[in-house]
Amino acid sequence: MPKNGVITLAHPTKKNAKSSKTSKGKIAGLVVVSFFSLILFVAAGGLLYINGMLNKLQPGNFSGNESLTESEIFAGESRQNVSDSISDIHDTKSDYHNAQSTEMLHQSGVENILLIGSDRRNTNIYGNSDSMMIATINHDTGKLHLTSLMRAMYVNIPKSSGSTWSMLNAAYAWGGPELLVKTVEQNFRVDIDHYIVVDFTSFTSVVDAVGGVEITLQKDELRWMAYYDEKGRTFSAGTQKLDGAGALAYSRIRYAGDDFVRTGRQRTVMEAILKKAKTLSVPQLLSLANTVIPMVSTDMSKTQILSYVSQAGTLLSYPMDQLMLPVENEGGGKYQNIMFVGGMEMYKVNFTVNIKHLHAFILS
Repeated sequence: MPKNGVITLAHPTKKNAKSSKTSKGKIAGLVVVSFFSLILFVAAGGLLYINGMLNKLQPGNFSGNESLTESEIFAGESRQNVSDSISDIHDTKSDYHNAQSTEMLHQSGVENILLIGSDRRNTNIYGNSDSMMIATINHDTGKLHLTSLMRAMYVNIPKSSGSTWSMLNAAYAWGGPELLVKTVEQNFRVDIDHYIVVDFTSFTSVVDAVGGVEITLQKDELRWMAYYDEKGRTFSAGTQKLDGAGALAYSRIRYAGDDFVRTGRQRTVMEAILKKAKTLSVPQLLSLANTVIPMVSTDMSKTQILSYVSQAGTLLSYPMDQLMLPVENEGGGKYQNIMFVGGMEMYKVNFTVNIKHLHAFILS
């Protein structure tokens, strides 16, 4: 019986995390961040209850399909009748090969978890990772870091049949979370300890369970809200409460602003969810976790998850800052360098600069 009713769990060190890994080879990372934070919120009041709920976690059993063509993966993407940006493609590949000499970032006291929002509502077909974030817990500095990875970055994907170049999110469709982890590690020279995948279907459940979220809609977003809303509704500009379907539509908007603006919307929803979660009672949070957990898959063991949960008070006290990749220059300014590959817009990545920014951010 635990002393004084307190369960003490070992700290999930990098060494322990590595030994338990399986072969490493749409919305939203925000769903995963919100989910993980909600679990931490209820930790103090229900650790034993959470221990039982974690039996409902799904194994990471989506392995992708390497035989898929890019036309199949990006069937919903708009294509323009333009030539490939040959010079930009050459520069990107050249810089990638030069950056491979950078030492992999593997720092004791620092843990990196890849958060994946998957659009795989039909489990019989491939899925895209519509949102990808690296959540970093830096125990040395007492900080949480969240790095958003733009889905349209042009990267090298190390498929088992041979490396190829494409958008970052194609890695998930081709090889599931394991290939996506390997792709992020290889392109940005950073060690990833674990991954967590949350499907779209859990997003609406999270928002509805917290009673909806307050979001301010702009005029240029309204037509796309109507387009993406699964209930076929229209919306008005201004601040209003959105239910799960409405928040999902807001987070999926692609054409009112670029991917950077879109990621900003997702962060807005995440912050709104966490704000509402702080007002919920422990029973309400436990009920929410019971609904969402079956929609989550991860390579972490139950013991490792409980290790994080047991540190809830400490982790929630850490300040959190954010970075978005790619950055354009040494100053980390907004990225504007677009190139075309196969008629699709992709982000040209200066790997040397982005690796430097990411490593400094993680260690700060």
